[in-house]
Amino acid sequence: MPLVKVRFYSLWKKFLEIDQTTIETNDVNDALVQLDENYGAKLRDQMLKHGITIKGSIQNYSLILINGISIKSYKCAELKEGDILQVFPYTAGG
Repeated sequence: MPLVKVRFYSLWKKFLEIDQTTIETNDVNDALVQLDENYGAKLRDQMLKHGITIKGSIQNYSLILINGISIKSYKCAELKEGDILQVFPYTAGG
């Protein structure tokens, strides 16, 4: 099974107290399940401490890219050795 690097940015990096990790996975769906199992609860707890309640899995409240392209652009994505998943919190500006 390929090793895929996962990088966290902005608040997610701060709240998880890590900037990257590596997971072993074949596809995006499995990667998302692993991310939520390993980090989802901690992110939700940190957000709640800041008065924000979020529900669902990490993909529901994050922008996730595969090698710089949104996962929403893929219908089905197999991952290969060396791929990078980038996980950002959604932001708003003005």
